[in-house]
Amino acid sequence: MTLALDGKPDNVIPLRRNATYRPDFAALAREQIVSARSLLGQTVEEFAATLGQFLTWFPTPEAVRGWESAATPTGDALVAAQFLSRATAGDLLRMEVKL
Repeated sequence: MTLALDGKPDNVIPLRRNATYRPDFAALAREQIVSARSLLGQTVEEFAATLGQFLTWFPTPEAVRGWESAATPTGDALVAAQFLSRATAGDLLRMEVKL
């Protein structure tokens, strides 16, 4: 790694230089849903049911399909998916889930 004159890595482009740049947070959220389901190795139907165990409502498989392709996931579903993607299988088995 080489450093620029200001002491910062020369291969890093500050986003402040591009005033028109806007991160696509909706796309990032959709990718997190896809990633969580993939990590769990579940079908859309299984993942919808799993999410429902951690939410106060039960998402449909159609909702999950939408979140993975075009719609922005709800905040609570996104947080649940992030939690599930970080939990180990053993962690999930030890949890008592109230249905």
